[in-house]
Formats: sequence, C-alpha cells, structure tokens
Amino acid sequence: MGIPPRRKSHLLLLVAVVLVSSPAWSSARGSPATFGPVFEDQPLSLLFPEESTEEKVTLACHARASPPATYRWKMNGTEMKLEPGSRHQLVGGNLVIINPTKGQDAGVYQCLASNPVGTIISREAVLRFGFLQEFSKEERDPVKTHEGWGVMLPCNPPAHYPGLSYRWLLNEFPNFIPTDGRHFVSQTTGNLYIARTNASDLGNYSCLATSHMDFSTKSVFSKFAQLNLAAEDPRLFAPSIKARFPAETYALVGQQVTLECFAFGKNRALPGKGFTGRRLSK
Repeated sequence: MGIPPRRKSHLLLLVAVVLVSSPAWSSARGSPATFGPVFEDQPLSLLFPEESTEEKVTLACHARASPPATYRWKMNGTEMKLEPGSRHQLVGGNLVIINPTKGQDAGVYQCLASNPVGTIISREAVLRFGFLQEFSKEERDPVKTHEGWGVMLPCNPPAHYPGLSYRWLLNEFPNFIPTDGRHFVSQTTGNLYIARTNASDLGNYSCLATSHMDFSTKSVFSKFAQLNLAAEDPRLFAPSIKARFPAETYALVGQQVTLECFAFGKNRALPGKGFTGRRLSK
C-alpha cells in the first residue's frame, strides 16, 4: 500500500529538518571539531654564551588544538611557577627567560600543552652555557729546531666549553698557516705540527682558538712564539707519529668522525696507512 503524495512530502520535510539540526550536519557545514593538542613547534636545545649581551632566551612551543591549548613548562622534571613579573615568562606557549644565568637556568626543559581532550609533552630541550676565556698573558718561549726536522708548537688553549676549532697565524693577521701535507693543526689539542721545517717557516706563531655557539662566535689569540732554525742536520731519521687518534673512538651511525694522525720524518712519511699496512678503504 503506497504513501499518499501529501503525506510523503511531510515526511521528506521532517527528514530535512532533522538533518539540518543534527551535529553531524553542522560539522559537515564547517563548525569547528574538537580535538586534542598536536605540536606545531617544539623547543630546541640551546648553547648560550655566558658573556652574551642578549638579555633573554626563548624556548618555543606551539600546539594546534580545539579548544585552544593552555601551556605549562617543566625544568628538570619539575613544573615551573610562571608568575607575572618573574624572570620566567609565558608568552603564548613560549618560555622566555630574562637575564639567564648558568647557576639558575641551565637544565632540561619540556613544554606541556593541554585542553579538555588531553595533554601532550614536548621533547626535551637542554639549555647549556658556553664560555671561552682569554689566553695567558705570559710571553711564550722561543722554539728551536734544526732545519729539515719536524717541530710541534703547543697551543695550550684557555678554559672553555664546549670544544674549539683552531688555526695558526704566522707573523700577522690574517696570514694563516695552510693545512697541507707539511703543516697540520690538531683540532683536538690545537697544537701545530710541521713535518719538515725549512727557511720559510722562520717567524712568530700565534694560536687562534674559536668557540662556535648558537648566539655568537668568539675567537681569542695566544701570545706569539718565535720559531728559530739551526743549520740543517743531514742525517735521515725514521718517521715518528706525533699526533695520533685514541685507542677507541665512539660514534653514532651516520655521524662523521675525524681520526687525526701526523708524523715527522726525513724524508717525510706519507699518511694514509692503516695499522695493517694496507691503505684504508673509503
């Protein structure tokens, strides 16, 4: 038995009204959905120079959420009290540290983003403080060797954190010593090695140590040390390794590793041999 046309139109109208007023229909038409926080920006580890003129450090944090997220921060696993007027300010989701100091602010930070649906916690961000002191002001003793012999000039870098990169000057800036088959600058100790000296090596040498940090780069120079050469000694002598890598070196998969090895000798030894005597494979 069929439905009369007039009654069928009333039923269609009722179905249309129900669809328009239902939550699913409203969501399909563009009303905001409810969902928990999803990070769009998380804090990154920072190395802050202790002598920096910057007056603040910012650790970023932002999450997409509906309703919008609220933010909290932890330092070394303990929730921070972010109060108005304190050195630690919450700006949006970011943590701003005013006049940071190593004693009070070095540590591990995490951001927490919350809304009624749930809470998420960011990856850890480590705030460290770097420094590089000046070289000693004491005059450096002259270094003397025979022409044709190898020689090492010590850098003796000042206290620092983290590690440094090293270069050497001959007589004046910016006359840097090239790193070639005859000259070698250890990036572990900063020492300069000359495999076989000649008359062009006479002069005054200064070690340049550079610290690379997130906010700045700082370099310091040592006092000059004079290199003097005595008359050439005609005797030959066997190669002797002066800069060597440690017995064990650890590295992550895919990480670049530098192994230092440099020898004196007359005639000069050729680098590139492994302990087995075979050339190292690439």
